[in-house]
Order: sequence, then structure tokens, then C-alpha cells
Amino acid sequence: MYYKLVLLDNASKRPLDEWNLSLPATVGRAEDCSIVLKDPSISRQHCRFNINAYGAMVIHDLGSTNGVYVRDERVKQATVIVGEAFQIGSMEFKIEMVDAPLPAKDRPATSDSLFETQRVQIYEIP
Repeated sequence: MYYKLVLLDNASKRPLDEWNLSLPATVGRAEDCSIVLKDPSISRQHCRFNINAYGAMVIHDLGSTNGVYVRDERVKQATVIVGEAFQIGSMEFKIEMVDAPLPAKDRPATSDSLFETQRVQIYEIP
């Protein structure tokens, strides 16, 4: 099994973007993070995901300015349940399990996009 991090629209809760989540993984604005998010509410080294000794997904706040929120509470560390929404800065996410990693997409060397890593197209099936 593999994990992916899914960005949700704050209002509609529909997926906007997604990234492979190879653990341990860091999220932040810094280029050396596993997942780079170019949003002003995200700190350079915002949070880290890993699996604890019991096999649960855990998110750790790395001293961010705008925090990590799980179950509507600001946390330093918390277990994240697959499919459950949580907040990093002002952005809402969820973790999903997938059978295979998301395919890497070719990205231009420079981009005006808010998101700088592994963009994939999301299709809605009627």
C-alpha cells in the first residue's frame, strides 16, 4: 500500500491536487521538503509525516507559525486517520491509501503554480 496527500477545497471539500507521500515526509515552503507548497500560510519546514511503532500515520508540527489542526484542535503531534480531513496552515488535506504510487508528471523548470511537486490530473467519474 502507498499513501497520497490530497489537497481539498476548503468550501466544497473536493480534491484540488495530490502528491505521493513517501514516509517519512516533510511538508513546507523550503525546496528541500518532500512536498513543497508555495502558500504564505505554510512555514518553510511546516510538518512531518511518519508511521509510529503501532503502524499509525502521525503528523508532527515542526514549530510552524500557522499550526497543524487535527479534529479542529491545534496539535504538536497527532494520529491522522486515513480519509480524515486535517489542516496544515490555512490549507485542508486528507490522506488516502492507494495501490500504486501516483505517476510523476513532467514539470517546467519554472512555474507560477502554487504547488511545485508531482501534479496529477483528477478526473471525476459520473
